Amino acid sequence: ASTSYPVEVEDNGPDGTPTPLDQVELETDSGNPYTLAQVEGLGDGPGDEDWFSFTSDFEGGHVVVCLLSGYYGSTALPEISVYDDSDVLLGTVASDGDTYPTAELANLIADRGDYTVRLVHGAETAGHPSDWYRMYVYVADFEVTAYDCPS
Repeated sequence: ASTSYPVEVEDNGPDGTPTPLDQVELETDSGNPYTLAQVEGLGDGPGDEDWFSFTSDFEGGHVVVCLLSGYYGSTALPEISVYDDSDVLLGTVASDGDTYPTAELANLIADRGDYTVRLVHGAETAGHPSDWYRMYVYVADFEVTAYDCPS
């Protein structure tokens, strides 16, 4: 995984356009295809929402989203939600600054189609440079049992 992350593009909130994630096509050691997208962003203030879009090209695919923020000094602890293209909620989780990764959703079912990741920043987010986060999104046609999260 790269140590230089693409940066979210504003306005990617509920009234704007989700930032499209750059999904890099990769293969496991055994030749199974998957994609990985990496992004870094900033919570602009309490209640700020950052939306991202990605695609699954796999029937019976699986999605893993993992986020790093509070564990390494960030003050942002966003809640993560993943939606399908019909706006059906597939999963949600709150960040926990005492764990690594700070937030993680693993093996959500993601058939072929378009998806959205929504980050909602809490009351502790003030829009300071310390309100950063890094997120990985994996999409695979198999149950993902081993993966790296941001550092």
